[in-house]
Amino acid sequence: MDLRRYRPSAGQVEEAASLLDYQPFVIDDNRHTGVAYSWLHTADARLAGYSHIAFRFDRRKLAPDVYRTSFDDNRALALTYDNFIDVVTAAVPGGTFLDVACNNGYFPVVASLRGCSRSVGLDPFSGPYRKKGFDVLNAITGAKAEFVHGGYALNHHVLYESNDGVNASVLEGEFDIVTNSAFMFHTGEPLHFLETLARHTRKALLIYSGFLDEDDYITRLIHSDHE
Repeated sequence: MDLRRYRPSAGQVEEAASLLDYQPFVIDDNRHTGVAYSWLHTADARLAGYSHIAFRFDRRKLAPDVYRTSFDDNRALALTYDNFIDVVTAAVPGGTFLDVACNNGYFPVVASLRGCSRSVGLDPFSGPYRKKGFDVLNAITGAKAEFVHGGYALNHHVLYESNDGVNASVLEGEFDIVTNSAFMFHTGEPLHFLETLARHTRKALLIYSGFLDEDDYITRLIHSDHE
């Protein structure tokens, strides 16, 4: 998503630059974000630690070839995301939308802009931080995407919400469209995860995932002898 097209204020630009990272956004003429470069160029030393630094690119701080390559990689990823969202939202015009493990909110924000009557992003990490990201994207673009702090419970195979960060409850209801990007390969039991998503899906379920030949990225539930 190229935020420049919405003519954000200087304050909105700086807030977006401080909050966005993993998903493909163009912040201004000098800065963009996204994970695509790290997927394709693992030998780059700046990617060590797989942190915010690896996903934020500033023309003023990088070699020209690195900046241009990263920009092109992340624009290609944005085009892929946009095409996915265009197809499913066109098939279910005005439908409701849920993105599980939404990260910065790219999918629900774009879905809202494509006319979904309700567009929700669910993510377990850094609730207030993610909420601020949604707020600034909504303010810049005019979208009405909602952030829900929650995720997928590995032990019970349910989606949960916990907007206060402490108390959790099972996420209820179905959505016309449910999406999930780059998360399924983190689960040790992907079929359970797919079944869980299907329970919340009324018309269309879209999964975008890699398939890894190693266990480094899998989150597993470890049971103690006292449980």
